[in-house]
Amino acid sequence: MKSPITEAGKRIYSCKFSRGHRRAFSVPNANGDRTRISVVEENDLPENQLQKNRVARFQPYVQKQKTVTYISSGLPVVVPMKINEEEIDLPNEENTKRGTQVAVRRIWEARWKATNFELLPEWLQDNEFLRTGHRPPLPSFGSCFKSIFSLHTETGNIWTHMYGCVAFIGAATWFLTRPSTVVQLEDKIVFGIYFVGAVACLGLSFAFHTVQCHSVEVGKLFSKLDYTGITLLIVGSFIPWIYYGFYCRLVPMIVYLTMISVLGIAAIIVSLWDKFAQPHYRPLRAAIFIAMGLSSVVPALDILITDGISYLLNEASLFWFILMGILYITGAVLYATRTPEKCFPGRFDLWLQSHQLFHMLVIAAALVHFYGVSKTAVKRMEHGSCAEQLLEQPRYLKFDFTEFEVMLRALVVRGGLRSAAVAACKVPVVMARETSIIFTGYPQQNKFSLDQVRFAAHVHLTMKAVEQRIMLVLSLYDKIDPKKLTLDSDFTKDLGLDSLDFVEVILAIEDEFRFEIPDGDSDNMKTPRDIYQYICDRKDVYE
Repeated sequence: MKSPITEAGKRIYSCKFSRGHRRAFSVPNANGDRTRISVVEENDLPENQLQKNRVARFQPYVQKQKTVTYISSGLPVVVPMKINEEEIDLPNEENTKRGTQVAVRRIWEARWKATNFELLPEWLQDNEFLRTGHRPPLPSFGSCFKSIFSLHTETGNIWTHMYGCVAFIGAATWFLTRPSTVVQLEDKIVFGIYFVGAVACLGLSFAFHTVQCHSVEVGKLFSKLDYTGITLLIVGSFIPWIYYGFYCRLVPMIVYLTMISVLGIAAIIVSLWDKFAQPHYRPLRAAIFIAMGLSSVVPALDILITDGISYLLNEASLFWFILMGILYITGAVLYATRTPEKCFPGRFDLWLQSHQLFHMLVIAAALVHFYGVSKTAVKRMEHGSCAEQLLEQPRYLKFDFTEFEVMLRALVVRGGLRSAAVAACKVPVVMARETSIIFTGYPQQNKFSLDQVRFAAHVHLTMKAVEQRIMLVLSLYDKIDPKKLTLDSDFTKDLGLDSLDFVEVILAIEDEFRFEIPDGDSDNMKTPRDIYQYICDRKDVYE
């Protein structure tokens, strides 16, 4: 091969680059040998003041030679070369060395092609089981973002978390803009922390996979930001669950929030360590994030011991958090072991590689967590204030003996008066007159009943409190078998009550909630749930 510089009146601009150089027109597979890009430039200026330039790009193949004869020497070149030669037009003012470099860069950017793993520079060699389809180093952020729409090994990683980031931005916007009558400010703050963690994780991951081929420095910086985003997602996931799981227990809530915050800060510090992003530290990265996730076992055991397995499963939505943990751990294991591409090298270069599966599992786990926390928050709100919730769990309260005695007397008197009233209705009128003290005693019964209501409900009634009080009234009726009593039990078929018994039930319910139920409405009540729904619809009456 002869030198392209054979005619007078032409001069050469030569730029030397070594292996691993960060610019797009480096030759990353030069294996340490210095390589030269020659630009041949015409001296004659056309009338339109544009100068013809011929740019030749020389790329040696993989095999390394001890000596290299440069293309400008005029001697045969001993290294096999792949040449891409093209004419371009440059304005006269750009006819400088820098203008020539710009021209080379433009051609390289427009013509980059996915390459094999062994042709990448060392700082881009992350997964040797992905054989083809890698992006070469690109010179600018514009080129990196344009590569989003090209097919290569990072395409799936970029688009999965880009879609996930947009989805969580939309969910956060919808949730945080709800009126305060629907979502209170403190709930917006708690969920807002989770949304910030999710958007930061997915957004920084999208940015990292987009620009990691820019240069060594940019790749390292965004790699640290990527791991920081993962930590923020884990911490942000913990906060709402701990907040609602320990809603009425301030001390353990503060302890566990402090614990996860300290672990998060430690993980961020480790993530900023330069060597942390190196490929052989992949298992360590997975282990740290798995350990952070498994730290949730400690508060879960606390809830189990204090509140019981039923509360943990039903109120704290344990099932959804277990599913979330399974998804996260599965993704981390696939990422650490590089499955499935490790078993079938070259088969998963573009799609369904371990990192893409990890991304999809992370998004699924984040959505499952959001659903689980939402259910926990709704159940907490149904229970009302902490005073009501703690009343359901007496071990948390320090009862004064006098208050306890008054409450007990109220239950005994109310049960006795109702039983007597029921008996009075089934005897002749004379007997009813003889027992008229029963009816004159109702104001006193109402006083005790009202005292109990004030003790039990320091704020407006909640749906859960309404349900519990209906079931309490029905369970105190001596004609109802508590074993058969459920919210959907039919008064006639399941509980065996006749029409007169049902009237007594309605009277007791009216006395309990301090308002009258019209006969036309009571005729449509066939189950305790009908009563419950009717009272819940009458908030303007009992609040």
